[in-house]
Amino acid sequence: SGSGGWIQFGRGIGSRGSVVLDFSRTSSSRGTVYSPPSASRTDWNLRSRWDLGRGLVGDLFYASSSLSTDSATSFEFGLETRSRYGALLGFGSEQIRAVARIQKNSGEGIAKSSAFLEAAGALGRFGGLGGEFEWEDWGEETVTRTRLRGWTAPVYGLSLFAERSSGSWGLPYLPEAPLSEADTLTGGEDPQPADSTGPALPGPRFSDVEGTRFGLRYSWRGLSLAAARVSATSDSLFVLGLPTDRSGETRSGGTRDGFELSGRLPLYPKGFALVGSYQWWDQLESVFSEPVDSLGSGGELPREPVPDEDMPWRYLPRQSYDASLTFHDTFFPTGNLELWFDLGVKGRDPMVVPFSEVAETTAGPVQVPSMVPFYQSWYVRLQIRVVSVRAFIMWENFTIRQGNRDFPDRNLPFSRSLYGVRWTMWN
Repeated sequence: SGSGGWIQFGRGIGSRGSVVLDFSRTSSSRGTVYSPPSASRTDWNLRSRWDLGRGLVGDLFYASSSLSTDSATSFEFGLETRSRYGALLGFGSEQIRAVARIQKNSGEGIAKSSAFLEAAGALGRFGGLGGEFEWEDWGEETVTRTRLRGWTAPVYGLSLFAERSSGSWGLPYLPEAPLSEADTLTGGEDPQPADSTGPALPGPRFSDVEGTRFGLRYSWRGLSLAAARVSATSDSLFVLGLPTDRSGETRSGGTRDGFELSGRLPLYPKGFALVGSYQWWDQLESVFSEPVDSLGSGGELPREPVPDEDMPWRYLPRQSYDASLTFHDTFFPTGNLELWFDLGVKGRDPMVVPFSEVAETTAGPVQVPSMVPFYQSWYVRLQIRVVSVRAFIMWENFTIRQGNRDFPDRNLPFSRSLYGVRWTMWN
């Protein structure tokens, strides 16, 4: 079970400035499933924004985050308070939009400093161009990333788009806490949990990645259709700093190609529409090859793992989809009543997750990546706004489908709902 609260207070400063303070605290109780069984996180954010004139806007920000756990339970990672601060400068006009940000971070396992620059502009009747550049300093090494994109202006509703990205990513990591007195007496030799990947490796790891995406889009009277070819290349694969990846284990990368489709079809009466998306990647659906017949026995030998270069990528199902019947409209001349509604389904093929299991092969038992099965969830979302008060509810997997998993041998709740009220007061 979990609970949380959030409060924000903002105030204008003269005619060109403002300041906003956010405070939030979330707590969770996980019983005996996870360790520690209870934890709480507290966040503070302070931001100021200034109109500098001639389309320029400047931001200054500071944030801190701290974690506390059940004092009766040891936690294998440090609980240091982390903070970040920096500045942002933005520019906007009818033809050009640009933003630059510089940021400093405290705490181990993440980039010490970072800088980001993005710009996009229209090329009149030809379309537009945009680009991004990002720099990070990890102490021992600095990395950079770039992304370029372009699009054409619609001709009879049809437009083309393309983008290209390349660079290096750092893997955040969690530094292990010093051994406690009890651990020192026992030599710190407690057995690893069954789902653990072993002790942590010190220091960050890096991966070089490239990606391309190009396609076309058609729009006409509310109808929108898009199709794109996608490609991703990485020299190594890892998950992004989760405790399940704390050993720093990586697998050899490669290249994956695929395509994606998306669309929106307006329906009668006004406000209704069908919305959907689909994505496919050219990778295998299993970590095993087909069984090989044993000679003369009529039986089958144990399945063999596929070669490393053909191993499915983590968190990348071969197929994934999301489709829904939606409704959105406002009522009364004042527009003070607004309604959103979605009835849909989302799902994916089986996918590899960052756990290992032992499989019997002709060469004996070997470690292979774990897979979670096919996932599907039908959902309902409803939101009603009356003036500035919004009431909302979301209900997932209302067909009570069993066996949905994101982790091996841990089923998701058969059904889950989220509901509440949001009230914006005093403008």
